[in-house]
Amino acid sequence: MGTWLFFGVLIAIGVGLVVIYNRLVSLKNRFKNAFAQIDVQLQRRHDLIPNLVETAKAYMDHERETLSRVTEARNQAEGARRDAAADPEDGAAIGRLGRAESLLSGSLSRLLAVSESYPDLKANQTMAELMEELSSTENRIGFARQAFNDAVMHYNTYREQFPNNLVSGLFGPFRAAELLEIDDPRARQAVNVTFCRRADELLPTSGTGPAAHTAAGALLPARPGRRGGGGEPGLLAGLAVVAAAGGGRPRLVRQRRLLVGHAGHPGAVVGGLPA
Repeated sequence: MGTWLFFGVLIAIGVGLVVIYNRLVSLKNRFKNAFAQIDVQLQRRHDLIPNLVETAKAYMDHERETLSRVTEARNQAEGARRDAAADPEDGAAIGRLGRAESLLSGSLSRLLAVSESYPDLKANQTMAELMEELSSTENRIGFARQAFNDAVMHYNTYREQFPNNLVSGLFGPFRAAELLEIDDPRARQAVNVTFCRRADELLPTSGTGPAAHTAAGALLPARPGRRGGGGEPGLLAGLAVVAAAGGGRPRLVRQRRLLVGHAGHPGAVVGGLPA
């Protein structure tokens, strides 16, 4: 009886070790696959940037230094991407990729800020298409990075639990994975919100003025028969939008009767309340 019990315990331990090991392998492959999705989008982003720089060169003769910094940051990010893609388990490589992509995001942000001073560049169809493609790609990168970081968190949590940590140490290597952190300076800009009842009550703020009021009025048609409407242009159920600093064209989104105008960057915005 004791012999059978002894062998039963050994079998149970062996099965447990196999289950834990296989689970570690599964979670590791999951975050490696998640990084492959990021890699595809990063490569697309890096491929778009040279075309963006070449288009901008034709209009920004006095901004060679800004364009050069974008190109240098892109090349550094591409090198870091290749290193990380070769071994997504290398936490140091993932860290370097995050820093390189943050530097690239900062350079692009400065380029976009400078481009606001060149109306001909903003009106260029090729530039507009490239910016749209770049914005779409960055959104995909954001979603893919979130999926990767979630997979990394699950893997690291399971790896560190007992007795999983013993298995990872004895039958590894199961190295700790690194989260991919990309700092986007545009995400740090504060959103300015102004509440008002009528479009003609808007107070000018930095970067706004009569032009901003005109833009808001053009985008907010009247609704006859409702308080604040009455056929007056620029009024919509007592709601008003302040155009963003920089004079960009607002885009409106309605959600719970709150209108939000966005001028192409997070620091722009604002909306109103029901009458």
